[in-house]
Amino acid sequence: MSVTKEMMSVTEQATKAKKLSKRLSVLSTSEKDRLLNDIADLLDSESETILRGNDRDIGEARYSFIDHLPIDQMTLRKEAISVMADRFRRVAKMDDPTWKRGKEWDLERHHVEQLQVPVGVIALIGEQRPRVTVDAIALSIKTGNALLIGGLQSIRYTNGAIVELVQKALQKNGLPSEAVQLLDEGNRSTTQQLLASEDVIDLVIPGEGSVVEGVHGSTFPVLNTPKAHRHVYIDGDADSEKALHLLFESVANRTVDETAIDTLVLHKRWLTENKEALHKSVVENGINIQADYAASQIMPNLVGRHDSNQPTLRIVVVQSVNEAMAYMEVHGAKHTEGIVTENKATAEKFKKLMDATAIYVNASPLPGNELTKDVTLGLHTEKSPQRGPISVTSLTTLKYIVTAK
Repeated sequence: MSVTKEMMSVTEQATKAKKLSKRLSVLSTSEKDRLLNDIADLLDSESETILRGNDRDIGEARYSFIDHLPIDQMTLRKEAISVMADRFRRVAKMDDPTWKRGKEWDLERHHVEQLQVPVGVIALIGEQRPRVTVDAIALSIKTGNALLIGGLQSIRYTNGAIVELVQKALQKNGLPSEAVQLLDEGNRSTTQQLLASEDVIDLVIPGEGSVVEGVHGSTFPVLNTPKAHRHVYIDGDADSEKALHLLFESVANRTVDETAIDTLVLHKRWLTENKEALHKSVVENGINIQADYAASQIMPNLVGRHDSNQPTLRIVVVQSVNEAMAYMEVHGAKHTEGIVTENKATAEKFKKLMDATAIYVNASPLPGNELTKDVTLGLHTEKSPQRGPISVTSLTTLKYIVTAK
C-alpha cells in the first residue's frame, strides 16, 4: 500500500463517518436500543467468530515476546463474550441523554435553552482491551455518534470480528455500516493520519503506547484514561490485618488493570512493625518485589526473587503522609490513589490534599467502569472537561437554542 493510498484510506473512512454522523445523531431512542439489542444477540450467536479472532491475536502476541502486552486483559473466553453481549443490553436500558433539555432562561428579548447533543465522530485509539472496545461501541451508538477504532495491531483480529458483527446489525437496521469502523492500519501511522483530520474528528479517547504519541499535544478534545502507577499508602496508624487484606486483594486482581495497585507506599514505622507479616503475604501470594533502598534495609529478604508470570509490586518507604502524597504527585497520573489508616485526621488530609480522580480510604479500588451503576469507559483524569467516569453524557455536548420572545 502506497503512502498516498494509505493516507486516503484513513482520511476517507473518517470523512464517511463525519458525513453520516448527522443521520446517527437524530436516531430515536427506540431505534438505537433495538440496534444495541441486535448486536447483543449477534455476539451471543456468533461468539465463535470473535474467539477465533482473539485466539489469533493471542497467538501472535505470545510469539512476539513483547513483554508489555497485557495478554491477560486481551484474552477472551466464551463467558466474556456473554458479558459483552449483556453490556450492550445494559446500555440499551440506560437513559438516552441526547436531545434532553437542560437549563433555560429569559433575556430581555430572547429565550435561551440548552440541549444535550451528540459530539459527532469519536476516535478510540490504542486500546488493547476488548471490553473497552465493546463499551465504546455501545456508548457511541447510544449517544448517536460515529466511532472509529484504530491504533493497535495487537488486537486487530478480535476488533475486526467484533466490528464485523456490529456492522451486520447496522445493515439489518437499515443503517450505514460506516457508523462503526475499524481503521485499515492499526499502527502509529494511522494515528498520525487521524491527527491530520481535525476537521472531521470531534473527540479522541486514547489508549496507551507509542501509537497515541501526539494525541495529547493536538487540538482535539481528549478524554484521557491513562495507565500509570497506582499507589496505596499504608499509614503508621493503619490496621495491619486490614492493610494486608486490601493490598493483596488489589495486587492480585491483574486482569482488571484499573484496579491493580503496583506501588505500595509504606510508613517506615508500619513496615518496621509488620515486616514479618508482609513478607509472609508476599511469599504466599507469589508477588515479585522491587524495593527502594530504605525498604531493602528493613527487609533484606524481601527482594531477589522474580517470576515473570507473577505480578510485581514496588515498595517505597516514607516518614509521613505528606511525604507519601509528594511521592504520589510526582509518580502518579491523578487516576487512583488510596490510603489505609485508622487516623481520621490523616484520612481527611489525604482526601482533601491528594490530587487524584478517585481517592480510596480503607477500601479496595474499583475499576473505572464500575465507579457508577452505568456502563462507562474508565476514568477521565484531566480536570477539563470535568474528570471522572466516562459515561454516556461524556460523549455529548451542549447546543444553545435562542428564540425571540
